[in-house]
Amino acid sequence: MSNPPDRYDWTAAADPAEYGYFDEQPGAGDYAVAEPDDPPIDDESLLPQGFAEWFALGLTLLPALLFLPGSQAYRLPIRIGAYAISLGAFALWWFHRGGHRQGKHPSERFLVLVLIVLALGLAHPLTSNLQSGLAQIGLYFAIFCPMFWARSYVTTRRQLVRIVLLLLVCNGLNSMVGVLQVYNPERWMPRELSSLYQGNSDFLAAATYRGPGGRAIVRPPGLFDTPGAVCGAGTIAALFGLILALEPLATWTRLWGTDPWTQGYVTQWTPGDVMAVGPLHGTHEPPFYVCGSDQWVAGYMEGAVRTGRGAAKALLSSG
Repeated sequence: MSNPPDRYDWTAAADPAEYGYFDEQPGAGDYAVAEPDDPPIDDESLLPQGFAEWFALGLTLLPALLFLPGSQAYRLPIRIGAYAISLGAFALWWFHRGGHRQGKHPSERFLVLVLIVLALGLAHPLTSNLQSGLAQIGLYFAIFCPMFWARSYVTTRRQLVRIVLLLLVCNGLNSMVGVLQVYNPERWMPRELSSLYQGNSDFLAAATYRGPGGRAIVRPPGLFDTPGAVCGAGTIAALFGLILALEPLATWTRLWGTDPWTQGYVTQWTPGDVMAVGPLHGTHEPPFYVCGSDQWVAGYMEGAVRTGRGAAKALLSSG
C-alpha cells in the first residue's frame, strides 16, 4: 500500500460533481452547473485575473485618484466611475449572459424588494424631483447589483478567495495610510480635501477632534479626499481578515500505519507490544542508534536533546 503525500492536492481531492460557490445542489434549483477545474496554485499569477478581480481592485484605485493633487477638477467622473462600471457589468450580464444563469444568490429576492420600495418612494411628497429620485435608486442599485452579475465571473471557490484576498490587501493598505495620516499628517494627508470641506470651516471643524496634547487632528481620509472615509476600509479589512483567519486553507494528513518508515505509531500497537519492549525502549543496537523526543521518558524538546546527546556519546564511545 502506497503512502499518501504530505501535501494537500486540491485537484485530486476535488469532487467531480462539485458545483459553483453560488450554485445550489443538483435538484434544488434549475440552474446548477458544474464547477470548472482550478489551475495549479503554482501556475497562478499574483496580478489580478478576470473582470471581477479588476473590478475589486478598481474599488480602491478609482477613489485613490482623489488623493493626488489637482484631482478635484475631475472628482465627479472619478466618483461615478466605480458605480458606472458596476451598472455596465450588469447590462452586459443581462443582455449576453442572462439566458445562462448560474444559480441564484439567496439575497436576490430581498434586493428586488428593496428596489420596489425605492420606486414607491418616488411618489413620496418629500421627494425633490423625479431626476433626483431616479439617481438615488440608481445609486442603490449600482451598489448591490454585483450580487446578480458576479456569479458569471466568480464560478469557483478559489476565485472567490482571490477576490477576498485582493480586497483585504487594498483595504489594508488604505487603513495603513489612515494610521499614518494621524501620526504624520503633514506628509500623508491629501493636499486637497473635498471641496465640501475646503470651502466650509464648520464642516471641517466637525470632522476634527483633539488628540494627545490638545493637537487638532482631522479624521483620516485614507486614500480618499473625505475626512473619516478610511473607517469603511478599516472595517472591510478587519472583516475579511477575520474570515481568512478562520478559513481552513489546506489539510495535511499522514497515515502512520501505512508509512514505509514508521510502519505505525504507539496508538496502533497491539495489546502487550509496549510492555514487551520494556527496557529496550530507547536503547542502541550498533550500528543503529536511536534518538528523538519519543525515545525519552517525557518526550518533547527535552527528550530530543537528551537522547541526541546520548546517541552521539554512544556513537563516539564505540570507536
